[in-house]
Amino acid sequence: MIARKGHPALKKPLSLERFAALHHLLVSPSGDPFGIIDQELREIGLTRRIVITVPHFLAAPFVVETTDLVAVMPERVAKRMRPVADIGVRDIPLDIPPWTVGLARPKDTLVDSFMEWLVRLICATAAELPA
Repeated sequence: MIARKGHPALKKPLSLERFAALHHLLVSPSGDPFGIIDQELREIGLTRRIVITVPHFLAAPFVVETTDLVAVMPERVAKRMRPVADIGVRDIPLDIPPWTVGLARPKDTLVDSFMEWLVRLICATAAELPA
């Protein structure tokens, strides 16, 4: 979870109830007004208050750093954004199942040498990212 530096949610212990009661920014590339966090909270009888939705993870830190909103994002992304956004990072009190990032391309590019090179480059780069 990210929040602006100095946000109380970064300082005090964070129960599930307290986490759900915070004002949230949701990253939703599809525009859906809910995500995996909401599904997991619903299973234990909680809901969270989503105040704003943005389509990209890279936008979230810049909204969060100037508001009292919090956002859940991959820890890797959050930690890489700390040098450019005035945010803090902490774990959330919820176990979230991992997800897979995939790469799709049109069938007619399967024999395209440039696309083959690009796919290999993307896969090699992704494999080098820290866990």
